[in-house]
Amino acid sequence: LLRQRGLWQRMRAAPISRGEFVLARLISTAMISAFQVAVIYLVAIAVFGVRIQGSVPGFIFVAGAFCLLNAAFGLMLATLGRSAPATRGIAMMVMLLLVMVGGAWVPTFVFPQWMQSVARATPTYWAVNGLDAMSWRGLPFSESLLPAAVLCVSALLCVSVAIWRFRWEE
Repeated sequence: LLRQRGLWQRMRAAPISRGEFVLARLISTAMISAFQVAVIYLVAIAVFGVRIQGSVPGFIFVAGAFCLLNAAFGLMLATLGRSAPATRGIAMMVMLLLVMVGGAWVPTFVFPQWMQSVARATPTYWAVNGLDAMSWRGLPFSESLLPAAVLCVSALLCVSVAIWRFRWEE
């Protein structure tokens, strides 16, 4: 989209490396994601009575790691795609699968055992598990460490692929 809007040429003129460019996009996108998560939870608290019954710092830690993963995953897909429409289609398909298998639509305990094992390999599972632990399950901060770590490692892998596949010249 940056290329289509003519912003790409101006960005390429900046004296930064491709890694710096990708990291700047990662930070700005993660900030947008954090704003969206904050608004969603504020509405959930105000309108639906949702409460964070566990550790508030743990909740913020997991939510922050989740936002970082969202941004990194989007950047990775953007660097892998050939065009905006094709990338959007792939992103929608992958996200729908991750949300379903990871337990965001249906709790994973209702899945067959083999599918529960598959779910544990998705970052969506860890995001749902971490946010559940800090909200309605009322668990302490220590229970946020593993989910947040899995989300951060997943984000690091995604951003590494994004930097590797980023094509500055085009």
